[in-house]
Amino acid sequence: VISVISPARQKAVADDAVRQTTLNKLVQGLEAYNASEGAYPTDTSDPTLTTYIASWPDPAIYTYGVPDGIMCVSAPMAATSGKYFKYVSQYDASKTGGVQACGSKILKNCGSKCDSGVTGNDIDDCTTVDGTSCGVITSEDTGPIGPPEEFGVPMP
Repeated sequence: VISVISPARQKAVADDAVRQTTLNKLVQGLEAYNASEGAYPTDTSDPTLTTYIASWPDPAIYTYGVPDGIMCVSAPMAATSGKYFKYVSQYDASKTGGVQACGSKILKNCGSKCDSGVTGNDIDDCTTVDGTSCGVITSEDTGPIGPPEEFGVPMP
């Protein structure tokens, strides 16, 4: 069996590793800013931000916003076109969607980048880096939800 290695694919995977690491460093700086200053910076030009992040990386790649008071930073995935890495500072069902376990974590495969629009901090279409879905599981996904005895399953 002969396998062909795609240099472009390998570069994209490496770029994703760099973006994920950079995103993690940005999050550390932004969370340190929040802990010390009492709020997240309104934008990346805040002069106090340089105390925590020496310089913001390429703004065409790394987007930042605080929609609805929830800090969000994202970067496009190089290996998966149209998808993003994303960090949302806190989970709020009415503002971020998704499940609580996905708040305050670096996520991947998100369908939108951070912005000030209504979907800027949505996480329900993302997955965690280990592949766990951030979407809410409904009864349509799993079948009936309720106590097992309601569905003929005896309780132990």
